[in-house]
Amino acid sequence: MYEQFYGLARPPFAVTPDPGLLYMSPAHREALATIIYGVEARKGFIVCSGEVGTGKTTVIRAFFDQARAEAFKIVYLFTPQVGPLDMARYICRELDLAAPESVFAAVPALQLKLLEIFEAGRTVVLMIDEAQLLPPETIEFLRLLSNFETDTEKLIQIVLVGQSEIDAVLARHDMRQVAQRVALRARLGAFGFDESLSYIAYRLTACGAREVGAVLSPGAARIVAAASGGIPRRINILADNVLIAGFGAGERPVGAARAAATVREFFASSGEELPNLPGEAEFDAVMPEPQADPSQCIEPTLQAPDAEPSTELPVGDASFWDSAALAPAISDMPTNVVRPQFLGRRQGGGHAAGAAFADATVRRHQRFRLRLNGAGFGAAAIGRR
Repeated sequence: MYEQFYGLARPPFAVTPDPGLLYMSPAHREALATIIYGVEARKGFIVCSGEVGTGKTTVIRAFFDQARAEAFKIVYLFTPQVGPLDMARYICRELDLAAPESVFAAVPALQLKLLEIFEAGRTVVLMIDEAQLLPPETIEFLRLLSNFETDTEKLIQIVLVGQSEIDAVLARHDMRQVAQRVALRARLGAFGFDESLSYIAYRLTACGAREVGAVLSPGAARIVAAASGGIPRRINILADNVLIAGFGAGERPVGAARAAATVREFFASSGEELPNLPGEAEFDAVMPEPQADPSQCIEPTLQAPDAEPSTELPVGDASFWDSAALAPAISDMPTNVVRPQFLGRRQGGGHAAGAAFADATVRRHQRFRLRLNGAGFGAAAIGRR
């Protein structure tokens, strides 16, 4: 809708869990690394929890997007409000087994199938999203599955990903047998204020912004960061509304006054309490609402849909966006750079060279490596066996 007006290649603040736009904060990096290592090392039970909107599903998609099909059989469940028998039938169906008549009948069939897959050199991963909705009796069934093992290896890797309530469920006394089997835990929380600003800068840069300040002024970014409470999904929603408002007014970059007005309207319509916004009164006094003056505003409809974005975009307050706190998010990050790469992933058509490189570098003792291919970010190798 507004991408061309702001010189963007794609919408920067979509709320879909796109792994290509995963912002690798320290917490997100740790969560993804925990899942990778736990699966590779066959730890059995892994739990990743976090507040609503913190990017749990995006981390899952990043794992799926890069895992090699020849090495892993992934069973994904995102509607876990099922009993033990339905869970058993779902897993059996995903593993090409006949639907069992009872849990008792499912257990030996699953054990034999998991052993067969293990001997074929593959790892079965049961990934359960929204795990806080699992009934207690189904969690107990998962505990039984986690008992399937050889003398040295777990036959199925169970990853529970859910809201903070999953931690409370596992902390209950009647869940202690399950809690004791959780080998690894990771938690996602809200960003701090500076990290929220870096997130905004990263999303804009990853989606093609030549100058972040040409899209959002520093004041507008501060308004969005403060109002979001550091929740990535809320940042996306507020920033998207602010950009739409700026597009409708022909304002580029979007100023703090318009951002504050948009945020106020959003919170008023949702019935939520408006957080304290930084310097809001000062922004209102210094930056009044722009008037509909053709000499001061850029009309959004002036560019044809297939025209190239203008290269003469205002840069806003460059000193703010180039500050030391945000430098890693801008100057050191080419488009779509902070993305985990699993060595050994076979590329699709048109990437034969990449596939050849993967075939030449993968070793059985090093099936996974979490790598950040952006300058200044270093690399982390994990999961060596």
